[in-house]
Amino acid sequence: MATKFENVDENVENENNKQINSNDFTGGFGWWQMNITIFYFVAYILTAINNLGYVFQAANTDFHCVHPIIITPTSTIDSITINNDLDPLHLNKSSTIDNFFSTPSSISNYSSSLSCENVKYCSKLIYNNSIEFDETITSKFDLICGKEWLRSFSQSMYQLGFVFSGVIIAWISDKYGRKFALQVSIAFELLGGLLLILSPSILLFTLSRLILGFGDSGRGMCLYMLLMETVGTKRRSDVIMVCNFGWIIGYLLLPILAYILHNYIIVQSIATLTMTMMAVFWLPYLPESPRWLLANEKYERAKTVLKKACKRNNRVEVVNEFEFRFESLKNKAKKLITNGKEVEEQDQQQSNGEKVTFWTMVTNKKYCMMTMILWFSFFVNGFIYHGFSLNVEILGGNVFINFALAGLVEIPSVVISLIGMRYIGRKAFTIFTIISAACCYAIIATFRLACDDLSDNDIMLVTLSMLGKMFIFATFNAIYIHAGEIFPTRLRQSGVSSCSVAARVGSTIAPFVKDLTMSFGLTNTILMFTVLSLMAAIGTFFLPETKDKDLVDTLE
Repeated sequence: MATKFENVDENVENENNKQINSNDFTGGFGWWQMNITIFYFVAYILTAINNLGYVFQAANTDFHCVHPIIITPTSTIDSITINNDLDPLHLNKSSTIDNFFSTPSSISNYSSSLSCENVKYCSKLIYNNSIEFDETITSKFDLICGKEWLRSFSQSMYQLGFVFSGVIIAWISDKYGRKFALQVSIAFELLGGLLLILSPSILLFTLSRLILGFGDSGRGMCLYMLLMETVGTKRRSDVIMVCNFGWIIGYLLLPILAYILHNYIIVQSIATLTMTMMAVFWLPYLPESPRWLLANEKYERAKTVLKKACKRNNRVEVVNEFEFRFESLKNKAKKLITNGKEVEEQDQQQSNGEKVTFWTMVTNKKYCMMTMILWFSFFVNGFIYHGFSLNVEILGGNVFINFALAGLVEIPSVVISLIGMRYIGRKAFTIFTIISAACCYAIIATFRLACDDLSDNDIMLVTLSMLGKMFIFATFNAIYIHAGEIFPTRLRQSGVSSCSVAARVGSTIAPFVKDLTMSFGLTNTILMFTVLSLMAAIGTFFLPETKDKDLVDTLE
């Protein structure tokens, strides 16, 4: 019986096509590609949980110091006599005498004589693990009294893992294949997840976040490349966009799990166990990219993969004459590989004999300014997006509701991106979205500066914050496509990769937004978001519009 995908064919049997096409064997999209797509979709859900889980892992936890006269966190004191022979008070950095649970009036006569010289850091703490969280890394590793920065640092290490993975896993993928690189990435992901669950110290916890980020990034990159090289041109963008909804589902699922389970270790255990099951029972059935196999002259393996794909997609007419068609594809691949090597040797010399390298982006007069603008724009988007996503609790109110709302706004953001990129253009849409985000943040900052009491405007301020995040996410969608169309063919991979690294630099320092807010106030943080957004918008004015234009192949 024919499947509903059987007639989805790219009709790419044109011998004049100047690239290696395997879709005339597999079809544009069928059950064979669907297997990869669903795996990517589910894996992207886990990426969101691993990435954004920091919000609940490192949540603020109330605490007080243990003192001999305080029996439990709920003990009360009706009266207290303080004399000069009493040992110095053991208070935490933010504590006051009210920690003794007495009324201020009962100690008012003595409070004025307290001095910082008689204050010590706590030797023992009691954490008020509320109904929201049974345990966080704050309470587990005592990350208070000057050690709060270690919470943010652990998430920065996760983002740094993305940077390392972008170099190492990308090299493994090109050298040894997409599937092997995927297996390596998942192994690191599982190792990082297991270490996180069992970590007895903040040092090992931070190391686990680095390893987990390395694995998450590599796994996502390999699956993305596998989809790009197996799905036909007509369906490719739609499939990638559908897979991106996996991130949104994970974003929305995380606060539900955190609210129900109250423990970050259990949440992480679910994510790690799920990926373990996928690695054992599902990963073996994912194929290697036939395009990579053909490009690397591994013809027998490519033949096996394509034959299985033809049968899975019910490509009966191809199966019947498979040997003849494969020999034709094999000969074409050999010819293109030979021609490609010749072209590569010729293209290595451009611009008065200079080699075309990564540094050409910053030394070429035409591309230097555009590269700097793109790097800054990616940095700003990475910083603001993750700075907001990872620190929703600074908005006040219920952290679970705020987090869920921050995930929900990404759904209309994707829709806006699809419409805007198609009908408005890359440059114009990017400017529109980032200025819109800046306006949202500017209004929030204005209200906070002008109003002493913000309690009546909480709903409006949270709404504006969510709108700002929606526009920032839409900007992120746009600039990735815009950058890919700006850089010439010889620099496209290096250019887009360098932009991605710039975004990761922004997301690496984003966890410290919470610390900045605690030191300088939320208003100043919002003003910083506003200024950075406007600067990125101004820079985008100097970039070319690329909508409906052919891709550039040379530096000229």
